[in-house]
Amino acid sequence: MLSIQLLGKTALRWHGKPLESQLSGKSIPLLYLLLQSETHFLTRDKLACYLWPDSTTEAARYNLRYNLWQLKKALPQCGSEPLVIAEKDGCQLSSSYPWQCDLT
Repeated sequence: MLSIQLLGKTALRWHGKPLESQLSGKSIPLLYLLLQSETHFLTRDKLACYLWPDSTTEAARYNLRYNLWQLKKALPQCGSEPLVIAEKDGCQLSSSYPWQCDLT
């Protein structure tokens, strides 16, 4: 199970193994936005605007793609299911992925 601690020092652990060192500074806020929406779909434009408001659209979309890739790379799949489901128009969390968070 993925354990996410956002209160105090941020910590992500997969069965006790720390993962936060594998993520960039924006990957954690990206994960937080997806956690807050739970299984609701967030558009890529909205995520890019939240996280990179002062960047050009092209730069913000590139940064979003990079951080989504980084999350997918760092967070283990559960069976064949990744935590973050990134589609062409937006992203959401998998409803069948086992995770717990201290904020939810």
